[in-house]
This record gives sequence, C-alpha cells and structure tokens, in this order.
Amino acid sequence: SNTWAKNAESSSAHAGNRVVAVGALVCPKSAIQSVRQALHRRKWLKQQGQTVTAFSPGHDWYLASRQRRLLQRIRSLEQKSESVGSALPSSSARASIAVPLTQQGEALMAVHVAPQAAVALERMCQLSRKRSRELVHELDSVEDLLATGVAEWVSGIRVRSHECTPTPIPQDAGGADAGVGCRFRFCELFAGIGGFRVGLESVGGRCVFASELDREACATYILNFGHLPSGDITEIEAADVPAHDVLCAGFPCQAFSRAGDQAGFESSIGCLFFEIIRISKAAQPKVLFLENVANLLKVTTLVEIRCSESLSHAALLAQGDDPGRDQVEDGRAMQTVLAELRSAGYTPHHALINSRTILPQQRERLYFVAFRADLVEEAAAFCWPALPALDRHVREVLEPARDVPPEYVLSDHQFKKISESKFRCNEYPSHRLARVDGGARTLMASYKHSYHLYSEFVPAMDDAGEVLATGRPRFFTPRECARLMGFPENFVIGRSANKNHAYHQLGNAVCPPVIAAIMESICVALKLTDKRSQGNAPSSPSHVVDGSDSELCSGMVDLLHLATPAPSVLKQKFACCKPSRVMTA
Repeated sequence: SNTWAKNAESSSAHAGNRVVAVGALVCPKSAIQSVRQALHRRKWLKQQGQTVTAFSPGHDWYLASRQRRLLQRIRSLEQKSESVGSALPSSSARASIAVPLTQQGEALMAVHVAPQAAVALERMCQLSRKRSRELVHELDSVEDLLATGVAEWVSGIRVRSHECTPTPIPQDAGGADAGVGCRFRFCELFAGIGGFRVGLESVGGRCVFASELDREACATYILNFGHLPSGDITEIEAADVPAHDVLCAGFPCQAFSRAGDQAGFESSIGCLFFEIIRISKAAQPKVLFLENVANLLKVTTLVEIRCSESLSHAALLAQGDDPGRDQVEDGRAMQTVLAELRSAGYTPHHALINSRTILPQQRERLYFVAFRADLVEEAAAFCWPALPALDRHVREVLEPARDVPPEYVLSDHQFKKISESKFRCNEYPSHRLARVDGGARTLMASYKHSYHLYSEFVPAMDDAGEVLATGRPRFFTPRECARLMGFPENFVIGRSANKNHAYHQLGNAVCPPVIAAIMESICVALKLTDKRSQGNAPSSPSHVVDGSDSELCSGMVDLLHLATPAPSVLKQKFACCKPSRVMTA
C-alpha cells in the first residue's frame, strides 16, 4: 500500500516515468553520522528542507531487508573465492557479517538524498547484487554502507510520507472554511510570494493548499496571507494534497530562461515540472493553470525555422549563431510539456501574453490552461482574454524623489562597476535608464544582484517628476517593483533584513492582474458564477470606471487600481483603451 514499498519491488522506481527522483537511506539511529558523512562526501545529501526523518514501517522490516542483503554479500564472496581459487570465507567472517548492527527496538531513521543521488542509488542497488568486494572494516562510502547492510535504499520515500511524518500536513491553506462559499478551490505549487493567489482570490477563488521551498518567500507569504506554505513539493505525497478545482503553478524557469543555463529537462530544476504532473494525476483537478518564460515557446519556433531552412550547425556557427546557446533541448521542451499534460489526462491551450498592455513593464510570459479530458465542452468554450491596451508609463509607479531613501541611489562603487560593464549608462542610456514616459524592461530576479550587467535604473529626477540632465541614477524601490508587477499597495514586501530578497521574489513572481483576467476566462468556460455577488462579496472599490472596461474582468480592473498610487490617471486610460490581441500558438 506504500509508494516506497511498490517502488522497492520494481526493477526501477523511475523507469518509464519522468519524475523528480526521491528516496532515502534508512539506517539505525546510531549510524546516522556515518550515512550523512558518506553522502556529504559525494554531495548527495538533500540540500534544502528537512534531511533526516524518523522511519516507522518497523524494525522487523529493516532486519529482514538487511539479512537479505548480507546473504547476497556472502554468496558474492563465495563466488569470487571459487573463481580465483582462494579459501572460502571463514565461519567467523560469516558470523561477523550476519550479526545485526542494531539492537532490537533501536529507532530507524531516513536520511533523504538529492534527486541526482536518488537516480544514482537506484542504479547502484541494481548493480550491487553483482558486486564483489573484500569485506570492509571502515564504513567510509555509500557503497560500503549498502554492501554491509548498515543502510538500506528506499526509493520513492518522501520527507512528508506517512512513514516519515507522525502528523499530517495542513489540509487547508485558507483556513477551516476553505472551499465554503467560494467560486472555486485552488492549489498553488511553487507559490513564491503568492502572485497566483492574489490574482485568483480577486475573482472568487479560495486557496486550499500552497507549496513553496524558499524561506524568504515563505516569510513574505505568511505576512500577506497568514498561512505558511507546506514546503518542498517533492517532500509531499500526492494523496495528501487536498481536493481542488484548479492547480496553478509558475514552475521554475531557470532551466528554460535565456538568462539561465537552458538545460531544460536535463537539469534537476527543470524536472520539477514533473511534480505538477505527479500531483495532477493523483488529484485530477478540473484545470491546470501554469506559467513560464516565453523562451520555452520561442526556442521551439526557432528550431522549426532553422530546420525548414536546412541550416547546418557549421553554417549557424559561421553566422555567429550558436544553436547550442539558444536551444532548450533542441526545441523539445515545449513538446515535452504539452505531451506530459496530455498524458496526465488534460487538453492544453497555451498563449503568449505581455503584461505591457496593462502594466508599465515589458513582461512576455507563456501561459498554459489545460482542461481535464472529460470537460470537452468547457475546453472548446475557453477563450483567452483580450486585455485592454492602457499605454501605462513608468512614471505612474514612481515614488516622489524626495521620498526615496539615499540607499537606492547608485554608490560610487556601483556606478564604477556599471561604467566598466559592456552597457554603460552614458553610452547606452536606452539599455540602462528607464524611459519614465514608456515601459520598463522585464524585471528579473537578479535585478539587484547582477545590477552591473543588465539592470535598468531610474534616471535622476526632481520633485516635480522631471528628468534631470545630471545626477546619479537609482534602483527601482521594492514598492515600485511591486507596482510594475501589479501587486496591490497593501501587499507587504521588503520586510527582510536583506532588502535584495524583495527584488528576487518580485522578479520570480507572476503578474496578478494578468492571472485574474485569464482565470475569469476559465471560470466563464466552466460556467462558474461568482458566489460573492450573493451578498458575500467585498464592497466594490470607489474607482469604478465607466466606458470600455465594463466587459473586462472586474478582478483585473480592481487589482490594477489597487496597484497604482495614481488611480485617477489609470481611470482616464481605461476610458479610451482598446482591447489587445493575445498571441496563441
């Protein structure tokens, strides 16, 4: 009945399925340090979250498993002795092997490993039945620990598996009444600071489960929602995720972004996408709502064009165009995502949407909306929202110059470092200085950390908001970045002692107004009425807009007004806006 037990019986826990490999070495409590040190030397210890847990299937299971391993070891030694003509192992040697290394009743512990270690250990255990090594006296390697039976490899076990955790995970991220009187229930994976939650709650959703690993992001999440996310999703059994209607996730983009290594699904970070598939297969929500960088789609298009032109690798290099640099698994990443969604039982739609239409920031992202296969009419009825073209400007989100603390102005050291980079402020102002009467460039998670490479700065301005011919540029403040992303003014950000974390969190977030608009279209396709209109809805904002926004998503409109310090300016733009086209592929 246990996942790990089923996995242990199969030839490979992960054969035929692309999943994030998980597992643990189970050992007596007295052997934990030996196991941890051996794993540490190989860099196989789980790097984040909880590493060691109790393991409770029973002492008898461990002894039986260990005895089986020791008998295999003896037979291996006998076969080796016969092949080389040496003496068979003595009776004392056999006895020393067979003596249990744990006293009856000693607690068993599980030492959890990193994904790459789980894959290696799975293979190692398959090969260990054929291994022939001399008896070891010092347990200084993982192989020794397995060969002597001190540790047993348990594939598929998770930190939050029932065998490792005495108490269940929280069932409702939104409180005891989660799901009651709401329009739909949703589960938020890779939650970050809760961008999806802000957008989905604005259209009547209720969060019943959230998962996030980053400690700083979790701290911001609990400040705004009062609930701590459940942690690393790879540690949680799919059966423990509460029932929900919509699974939303902005799965990690580092493996697909042009700013990352573009390793695709060959990296452990890229493979976290398959955790979405694992949860969706078990929970079977009505809709999967996902987000990632546009490069996931663009690379596929780029490869198709290259193939149609029959350009060889050498020809591309001759043109100064290295396909290895621009491709994510040679364009297969997008096809893999779509294929996995279909294999999980879903009909996927995808589209490129640029938040620039409603926010003063260029932020093109790829969105997926996948309906469960039995919802044929709903999937056919779904249409991507037509966002209004509002012509937003950076000026709308800036704080008055007199209110910006000096710490955000570039220091001498920072300015010198930028001056030594490829794109200098004075030579390439369009690359490094924001156009206050235009849109900002894409806010990246590394905005503050890698400022000298490509970050955009606010030019020196006077109290009247006019750009000065001289003066030191400054960073966007965390609040200005939150406005660029569309987070409400009351959203708490930047409370960490290290304010750089705020930039990282916002750069990794989704834009809540865009999320709200897409979710409203999903609700229309599912024929979900907003139950808040029956007397439970919060009072409408005082900035009700007349004109062309009457058919727009009210949640998106509300969020946009709540995310600007100048709602009167936004009201005028709504009055004369035109709908923009969404790019689908």
